[in-house]
Amino acid sequence: MQNETGALTKEVAALFRARMAQAQVKQSEIADAVGVSQSQLSKILRGQRQMTIDVYFNLCAVLGLDPSRVMNQAWQTVSTSADLVFPVSWVDSKGCRLVGQA
Repeated sequence: MQNETGALTKEVAALFRARMAQAQVKQSEIADAVGVSQSQLSKILRGQRQMTIDVYFNLCAVLGLDPSRVMNQAWQTVSTSADLVFPVSWVDSKGCRLVGQA
């Protein structure tokens, strides 16, 4: 399900939209700079399409954003959401369950 997106993807998209509004840039300009079609960028920015890691980093660069900060801010927002569900348990090297559902 390539185009299914989750809460984190949607929050990252919202952060990109906010930055674009602040910078007063057009989607077509950003799409050209990133190397995707305007249609693809529109879907990404609405949280309706997953983006590759390359597109993520390119968007951050073009928008003057730090990729780590964007991800951290998005994670901080969605990690407190009741909608966030992990499909499997996450276990550290010592066998301790970290987060998620079995």
